[in-house]
Amino acid sequence: MPPETTTKPPLPPPSALYLRPATEAEKRLCFIRSHVSRGGPWGAPLSVSDYLERERINEEAEANRAGQITYWVLSKTPKRVGPIDHEEKVDEDDIVASCETLRRPVIIWTREHGYNDGESAYGIASVFTHPKYRGQGAAAVLMQKLAGWVDGANAPFTALYSDLGEDFYARRGGWYAYSSRQLALKVSSQPKRDDAAPSPSRLPECQPLRREDLQELCDLDVKMLKEEYRNQKRVDRPDGKWVRVAFVPSFAQACWHFDVRDFMAKVVRGKTPLVKGGVVPNAQEPRCWLYWMHDLNLNRLVVLRLVIKEDDGKDDVRKDLTALLHAAVVEAREWNLTDVVVWNPPTALVEAAELLEPDDIERSDVYSRDSNDLPCLRWRRGEKSRDQILWEANEKFEWC
Repeated sequence: MPPETTTKPPLPPPSALYLRPATEAEKRLCFIRSHVSRGGPWGAPLSVSDYLERERINEEAEANRAGQITYWVLSKTPKRVGPIDHEEKVDEDDIVASCETLRRPVIIWTREHGYNDGESAYGIASVFTHPKYRGQGAAAVLMQKLAGWVDGANAPFTALYSDLGEDFYARRGGWYAYSSRQLALKVSSQPKRDDAAPSPSRLPECQPLRREDLQELCDLDVKMLKEEYRNQKRVDRPDGKWVRVAFVPSFAQACWHFDVRDFMAKVVRGKTPLVKGGVVPNAQEPRCWLYWMHDLNLNRLVVLRLVIKEDDGKDDVRKDLTALLHAAVVEAREWNLTDVVVWNPPTALVEAAELLEPDDIERSDVYSRDSNDLPCLRWRRGEKSRDQILWEANEKFEWC
């Protein structure tokens, strides 16, 4: 007998599809659908119930409170009527696609208007199409309608991270890919040196950072970043970029990453990581620091943010950074993680990686991501092009 074939229902025309906030029951349906369908990074290694709990923690994080996160559905019905709680009966075929928007504070400098730290932009996450409607342009309809909503909300720009290459979202609403260099350190599995020591004697002291240590450092980071933007003169820059943008590296944003990863670690490993980063101290203020998250899905330690207070090009800076990388390697090994990853590393950090001992890493590689987590940005109504915009602090802490 010939194999059975499943005919997909036709996607309704865009005029018959509606972008609207999801009800509680629809949110639950979309969570379960994405967990079951995707498996992999979205669902594994959590059960459905644990995955739903993770999403509750995500929604209740400080960075997402007070309406800072919105769950959207692309629906065949313009407005839900009747009960909207978890017990509501949802027609599964009514929801064609879904996504989330996360409102985040940003810093902007433009040649026309100078410094501005009073606006918020949106990150777009969890773009998902019902399997029945894939391959028919549902994602394009979703993103085009979302672009219209964002433009109406007057956000200066939106950002997302593509797992579908550089062109997918550029062709579906105008989100264009930016630099995606990555430093990857392959952790040595059997070090000869005792990891109980904070760092090799030739390196400066690196102190561990815990969650409670980071509030002050994040506040200092934000202060320095704002001062840098505020001091930028309204003249043509040598690089030709006349728009500078950055998401604010706040303590709340860091904790959003920590909360979800801590929950996953508790479920999967039975414990939560206490060390969140490392700092090279100084008599007055720390010289440099970084903080990270434990990615148990991909078995790696990912640096969320690196801060170098002053880079004078001297060897002392390289040694400071080598000490930080050594601390990251030690933490990765403690959790049996195979890699340490840093997004868009500065040259000084790449050079510092070369100073690590063979006991620390087997190798270090710098390359551009071309298929996943590609940072993409769209200015309001497409009024500014990628060539005009310098997207800074484009590190993992911004990811959504």
